[in-house]
Formats: sequence, C-alpha cells, structure tokens
Amino acid sequence: MKGKRLYHLLQELSNRNKQDISDMLQISNDKRAIYFSSILKKKFKSNEALDTSLNDLFASISAKDSKETDKSIRRFIDYSCKIIEDYLIAEHIKQNPSLRLKYLSKWSMQTKAEYLQEYFLSKLKNIALKLPDNSLYNEYLNAQINRYGRSQNDKHIKNIMPLLEQKKNYLNFTYHEQLSGFYRLLSTTTIDESISESWMVIPSHEELDKLADDSLNKIFAADYIITKARFAFFNPNFDELIEAAISKLDDYELKEKDRLILLRRAYFLKMVNGFNKDSDVNELLKYSEKILEVNLVMGFRDALSFFYHILFLIFSNKKDLAVEKMKEHEDFFFSAHTLFYKEFIEAIIIMKNSENDTSKGNDTALTLFSDLKYSPNYYISLWACLYEYLIYYKSGNILLCKSLIERMKAFLYQHKDMSYSYEASSYIYAVFRAELSTRKLNKQAPKLSILHKYILHLLHKA
Repeated sequence: MKGKRLYHLLQELSNRNKQDISDMLQISNDKRAIYFSSILKKKFKSNEALDTSLNDLFASISAKDSKETDKSIRRFIDYSCKIIEDYLIAEHIKQNPSLRLKYLSKWSMQTKAEYLQEYFLSKLKNIALKLPDNSLYNEYLNAQINRYGRSQNDKHIKNIMPLLEQKKNYLNFTYHEQLSGFYRLLSTTTIDESISESWMVIPSHEELDKLADDSLNKIFAADYIITKARFAFFNPNFDELIEAAISKLDDYELKEKDRLILLRRAYFLKMVNGFNKDSDVNELLKYSEKILEVNLVMGFRDALSFFYHILFLIFSNKKDLAVEKMKEHEDFFFSAHTLFYKEFIEAIIIMKNSENDTSKGNDTALTLFSDLKYSPNYYISLWACLYEYLIYYKSGNILLCKSLIERMKAFLYQHKDMSYSYEASSYIYAVFRAELSTRKLNKQAPKLSILHKYILHLLHKA
C-alpha cells in the first residue's frame, strides 16, 4: 500500500489541524498544493480507500503510463507527508516553549550575535530550572561553557569553573539515572527467568551499596537498595533485604511523591514474593491495598497489582468486596491488552461460587480457562492449564486428561527457566500425574501459592 504513512498521518489530524494546513497551502506556489487540499477535505476509512482516491486523482490529471503515474503518486505522497510532519513539528514546538528556546539557543550559538546568545541562553536557563528533566539544563551548561571557552575573556574563564561543577553533578545524575534503571529492569527479569552467568552483569550487594553511596540523587540511591533485594528474590535473606530497603527510604528524606513511588516498588516485591512462598493472604492483602492506593493517587494503570489485589480479596473470604472493587476499577486498570487478568479472576469467582455444587457454572469457567491457555502472559497460561485439567478430571473425563497431562508436561519443560511459580506448578502437575495413574506421589510439596493450594483443595474435595 503506497499511502500507508500518509493515511496514518491523516488519521491523527483534527479538523482544526486540517484547516490550518489548508490555509498554508493556499499561499503555496506548488501546484501539488491544490491536489493535497482536496485530499484533506476527504475522510478515508481505510488505507485502500486513500490509495484508490490517489489513483483516481492522478488518472484524471496525468496522461503518463502507469509506471510514471505510480512514481508521481509516490512523490506526491512524500510531499504531502512532509507538509503534515513539518506542521506537527511546528505545533509541538508551539506547545512546548522549552523546545523553542532550545532550538533558538542552538541557532544563536552558530551566529556572532553575542546579545542573542546571552538572551536565549538566559531564557533557556530559567525555563530549564523549572523542569524535572535535567537534560535541558545540560543543554544550557554545554552551550554556556562553550561560549565562555571561545571568548578567551578572563572574566568568562573564571565563570566556567562553577559551570563545570554543575556539569559534573549532572553527569552523576544521568549516570545513576540510567544505571539504576538498567539494574531495576534486569533484576525484574531475573524474577521471571534465570539469566545465564555468562552475562556477567548481575552486581554484588557491595557494588550496589557503593553505587547508592556514590549517587548524589537519593531517589536513585534508594532504587539501588530495592534492586539489591529484588536480585535476592529467591534467596533466604530476601525479607531482611527488602525490610532494610524500606527502612532506608526514611533516611533519605525524599519528597512524598518519590517516597510513595519507591515504597510501591518495595511493597510489590513483598507481595509477589509472599504469594510465591505462601505467606498469609491477609498479610499480602495489606501490601496490595497500599499499592492500590498509590496507583489510584498517582494514576498508575497497574493491571498486575490490581489482579493480585482482587485475588487476595477472594481468598481472604471477601469475595463480595472483590466483585465490588472489580466493578469500580476494572475500566481503569484493565485494557484490551490485559483482559486475560480480568477473565482469570472471573473464572476463579465462578469456581468459588460453584464450589459446593460443581454442576453450576463450571462450563463457563472451563471455557474461560481453555481460552486463557493461549494468553500472551505465561503465568496466566500456566495456571489456566492447571485449572482446566482440574475441571476435566473432576468431571470424569479421564481420556482427555491423559492427553492434557502430556501437554502440561511439555509446557512446563518448555518454560523450565521461568523461576516464579514454577516449583508449585510442577508439583501440582506431579499430583495430577499420580492421581491419574493411581500411584503414590513420592515428591515433597514445596511452598504453594493460594492458587495452587486451592487446586489441591478442590481436587480432594468429595
């Protein structure tokens, strides 16, 4: 499709945007402006509709052969796209004064106009100091240091030293901003999947402590300490490390917003770690409530935390409250890409409602679990496999269970490097296998989450 880029650009334009561009085209001497104006007046429901319109337009104005006409259309599309893109850039700069000053400052540094250089850099400094992002202030520092360095004026040379000190602080900020973020992501990944030691990137506790001490920004320092606990997620000293991290937050004297964001990370770790190793569900609920509170205040659409919160409500005998919270917040937390969390919860609620009468509702739960096996989320897929098997087994469909147990084995083997929830799920698989073959299970139960324990409860329920 030739006009794909143009089609998507047109879709992003409001009526006012189109009118603005049409007004600009009226003073253009380019004959293509007339044709583009006609395109702007139309609405296209698809890329194909735009391509058809372009073909019809050029067929009526060109006597060239099809090959030459196609080239003309492509050149026209490129022309039209650039006009829209130039307009969007101008609009973006208009709505962001800091960008305007940034570009004007850069332009002035290429001139010999000392007054304009000083004027725009002064304006840039004033606006940069008001922004949370330090990158614009760094632009100011670079420009001012270069400007003073070029002048060879003794007075200006003296002014460079304090600017260099500020530049040093900025480099410290940027370095630790990037590195703490990198280690946060890496440590999060290690919870889900084992990382080969050949990577040689997992830092020691001592290295993380030193990085925290070296960081001038206490937000990044605190992040290093929380990351240290995250790297130890499956270690016996996790609880000690995460409690130390939470305690350290008070020592750093952070702004309340920053403190809450960091606390949310720590509480999330305590919550999922506790879920994985069978901590008391009421204790887990306390953490999920704190996370929910921060998410709502900060506007974080954290579907995973909300999913756990609803699960904890259900398994702490607060099912009615769980349903109420779902209705209140599901539109905020769940998107089209995370509906599998909602559907899994719905299936668990059905199982809970039909616990004393398995003839009610289990068909609906089975349909949900069968579909959720193909979820893009590994854990939801795995847990759905376990619950689907359970329902078929309890209904007496042994022949199908023999097929499903082999698929479950292959699924677990395929994801053997996924650490979180793996041991508990493998144990449930072993229980299913033993029940199916009527053999005695010779395997000690690991720590089981509430979801896994509920499977055993239903499996052995008369």
